[in-house]
Amino acid sequence: MQRAKISLLFLIFLAVALFFSFLIKKERPNSLFPDLSGATRIEIGEGCILQKQDREWMVGLEEEDLASADKEKVEVFLFRLTRVKEDILVSEKKEKHHIFGVDKGIKIKIYKKKVVLADFIVGNMCADLNSVLLRKSDSNKVFRVKDCPYIMKNPVYWLKISKQ
Repeated sequence: MQRAKISLLFLIFLAVALFFSFLIKKERPNSLFPDLSGATRIEIGEGCILQKQDREWMVGLEEEDLASADKEKVEVFLFRLTRVKEDILVSEKKEKHHIFGVDKGIKIKIYKKKVVLADFIVGNMCADLNSVLLRKSDSNKVFRVKDCPYIMKNPVYWLKISKQ
């Protein structure tokens, strides 16, 4: 009788532990862009190029006309992108992309040499002003994501400001 009670308590404890571990996994979705280490090129919109040359980041509108970029801004941008997680699946219908701004939004491509690490479109900002709508270029799934880094497609934002 005593063994039966202990076994029953153990099974109840195990069931509760499994239930909570399932809930915790559900609350922590995977990052959309888990590994951006080694990125060597970032294309933002129709013309802003961030290119890594040796250990320095360069920025410009064209490959031939690059200036020094603020390395810290670029690294923070990449780091914050690795923390972007799927929050809510908003739609999977291609015909709704224009409603969410992920058809012609800000297109971002991140490369490691010639390999594409990330290719996505940032669409409309959400009402909470802390979330945006985002779609990977090879998918129809539109996600609301929180804490997406602010994306500036103007190359001037990325320039390294010399301190005098």
